[in-house]
Amino acid sequence: MKKLVCVVLLLMVLLSGYSVYAIDTVYSYNKYNEENLNMILETDKDELVATGTYKDKENPTQVFVLKYKSDGKLLWKYLNKKEVDNESFGIINTYDSNHEKDGYLILIKEKDKAITYTKLDLKGNLVEEVNSIFSVNTRVNKIIEVEDGFVVVGEKDNKAFLEKYDYYYNQLLVRDYPEDNTTMIDVIKVNDSYYGIKKTTIDDNSSYQLIKYDNYFNEINIIKYDFENNLDPYLLKTENSYLVYGLSKEIKNSKDKIGGYYLIKYNDKDEEEWETVGNSPADLEKKIKVQAIFDNNGILTEFYVLTTNSVDNSIEVVRVTIDGLIKEKVKKIKNSYYTINDFLFKNNILYFIGQINCPEDDNCDYNDNSLLLVSTEDKVIEVKDNDSKNIIIGTVVLIVFVAVLYVVRKKYKLKKQ
Repeated sequence: MKKLVCVVLLLMVLLSGYSVYAIDTVYSYNKYNEENLNMILETDKDELVATGTYKDKENPTQVFVLKYKSDGKLLWKYLNKKEVDNESFGIINTYDSNHEKDGYLILIKEKDKAITYTKLDLKGNLVEEVNSIFSVNTRVNKIIEVEDGFVVVGEKDNKAFLEKYDYYYNQLLVRDYPEDNTTMIDVIKVNDSYYGIKKTTIDDNSSYQLIKYDNYFNEINIIKYDFENNLDPYLLKTENSYLVYGLSKEIKNSKDKIGGYYLIKYNDKDEEEWETVGNSPADLEKKIKVQAIFDNNGILTEFYVLTTNSVDNSIEVVRVTIDGLIKEKVKKIKNSYYTINDFLFKNNILYFIGQINCPEDDNCDYNDNSLLLVSTEDKVIEVKDNDSKNIIIGTVVLIVFVAVLYVVRKKYKLKKQ
């Protein structure tokens, strides 16, 4: 029996050595050129929605929306076919007068035109397209759902603004800033207060302010001024408070590289509770995404942070506790074929969206096509370029492992008899 245990352990080591990479499921719409998913929206329990852009041959760039089941099955698609280039500025869930979810609202900007409100029902059918009151020179940086409508922030004619609308597109509140070279890059609502990040750029130098507003967009106070040497900071709502996060040029990490991420947690009195600095090098040219993770009772349990490692250009997702302690790496995607733009963790599954890119020296079936990568959290850590090879080797070793185990066990039983 001792020999049997040794053989089993040896084979387990061999197996783990050959099959250390996650076997993820990758989906692609793969119908058009230059498909690229860039925003993911959590919807119902077993579904998710992603939006991005595509090109149909020589036609203009268009917005499309894809809805998936949690297992990656495509439920429906919406293609915004227009005569000029267009892009999406955001997508949110919408609700009827009984506060029941009834569809999705996408802000779509056509070239040289004002923003259009595009409403879809839950099955992806176009309900209406309504021209907004924004000027042609308006750019929206964020749209969020609130209890009685939605809030958009950005810049109009190079000046920062915040505006609130109901679901009939009536303007309820507005705050315009008179200073040039300003924009609002993010906004959240916590209880009866709004928090925004205002950015001012002068001679290619940017400064930021974290501002608290009341329920009517009146400034209460400026909570933080000093974001020196940091890139655009962003906001994340937690329970009754919030998190500020971003990338910084000030951070010198364990690999002696300049550039990393930071998280700053505030309490409900707008006081800093803790600040955490990432311990792996982060590419300052790539995106950072943070998601707050809640349990089934709506209690905050942890944070997931997505960055791009500047040493090996891999995508990393790490777990951070509610006290700011960096824990284990949940996922590492070291795959030059994938460009990751956003992610979502729900029901113990990680979803990544972006684009599949094929190197020039490779003859791929997918190139410049949309990417949805579905990964159960317990499928180990790393995804590399030659996934199929790893899967095949892992499968072969597994077959050998089972066969040898069967023979050894049979032999052992015969000896015992």
